[in-house]
Formats: sequence, C-alpha cells, structure tokens
Amino acid sequence: MIGTEIIRAVLKTVFGHEHYVRMYEVIDDDMIRKSAIDIVKRKEYENGDNEYVVRINWRLLDKFISEGGEK
Repeated sequence: MIGTEIIRAVLKTVFGHEHYVRMYEVIDDDMIRKSAIDIVKRKEYENGDNEYVVRINWRLLDKFISEGGEK
C-alpha cells in the first residue's frame, strides 16, 4: 500500500509547480521535440482549490517508455 506521504510527494511533483509543467519529452516522427504530458494551472481559488488542464498523449508516452525513458 502506498503511504500518504508518497502520494502527496507525487502530487506536489506533478501539480506543485507554478503554472505549466511538461513531462516525458521525445522527438516525434516529424523530428520536433514534444511532451507526452502537459499540465496547465488555469485558476486558483481563495479556498485553496486549483483548477488544471491535463493533456496526455498516450502515443508519445508509449514512445518515451519504449525508447528507455530519459537518459
């Protein structure tokens, strides 16, 4: 079972940055570097809520994984 401290650390890593996060960049078939995951913070509310848009390109993520990830 994953402890709450690990879950919090993962969430802070993914969503704890300022306004924009790019993850798992690869060179795509058109030879342009693209990210498999983009996270954009859209809005912060006074009660502590945050609204995000998350885009996942599963094809690029699979390509990143198949190429052995970051070196």
